[in-house]
Amino acid sequence: MAIANIISGVLCTLPCFGALAGESLWLITPHSNPAKLAGRSQIIKIYGAMCGLRHMNYVDGYLAIFMLVPIIVGVWTWSSPIAALVANLCICMSIPFFLLVGLYIALLPLPMGGVGEETPQVFGVFGVLLGGNLTWRTLDPTFLVPTEYVTVVVGWHAVCMLIFAVYAHNFVALTPKLKYTMKHEKMMDDAVNLGGSKWIRGEPMPVGFKPDKKVLKESEKEMTAVVYMPLWRLLLQCALLLGVLVGALLVVPTLSSPLLKDPRWIYASLAMALAGAGFLIYASKAAIKGGFGKREVNALV
Repeated sequence: MAIANIISGVLCTLPCFGALAGESLWLITPHSNPAKLAGRSQIIKIYGAMCGLRHMNYVDGYLAIFMLVPIIVGVWTWSSPIAALVANLCICMSIPFFLLVGLYIALLPLPMGGVGEETPQVFGVFGVLLGGNLTWRTLDPTFLVPTEYVTVVVGWHAVCMLIFAVYAHNFVALTPKLKYTMKHEKMMDDAVNLGGSKWIRGEPMPVGFKPDKKVLKESEKEMTAVVYMPLWRLLLQCALLLGVLVGALLVVPTLSSPLLKDPRWIYASLAMALAGAGFLIYASKAAIKGGFGKREVNALV
């Protein structure tokens, strides 16, 4: 029992802690690292525009904490069915999160911040790793996951993957429309990571950086055209989704149908994780060749 819990705990913790330390915590904490300040600018301008959300560094950072910390805590709490269930529900959210971050990186004009062309595929591997853990933890009674909630877990995963599909479509559609913004951000990124320029916290550009006037002007036009979702609407949507989830957790276990409590439903979640990872790997390879809107960006960059 302990060996299974340790193996699963390590396999879940590695991608979750790696994402928190390398991709999320530095977005919400003050620091003066020029490379990370350049990356934060890209998250705010490009990732935020793709998602239609302002202050994307805070949204991304706190959302990752909300999803990934409960996974780390839950997978190491071996004697609690509630912790095991919460971990599974958060794994369902984290899989499309990893896939979306990978897709975002695939559509960037690489290299930016030292990220290579194969990096998006690593996020696809993370998705498969977590999907496999989700399946194992549900089918093996060692992990104490209550099987009466399995259809809720699968349904929640389906909702999260549907949200991923909507955002993935937006990413692909918006990539050509943000080409000057990507060009401008890449120029600043190159100034920091290749040219050694310093980026002082609170400043919009690296020290001594002289932007291309045409690129900057066109980038400002692109930013003006972006439609952003108000924060209150995002919070309301999240509250409604969580409300539906809580309602399902309360109602489904009271239903008498044994079909709803069959743990083999979790194979549907595994199939979704594999399909999502497969799409990311395909999109990554296609983007390298100029597909998914990358051709327009590459022509400019």
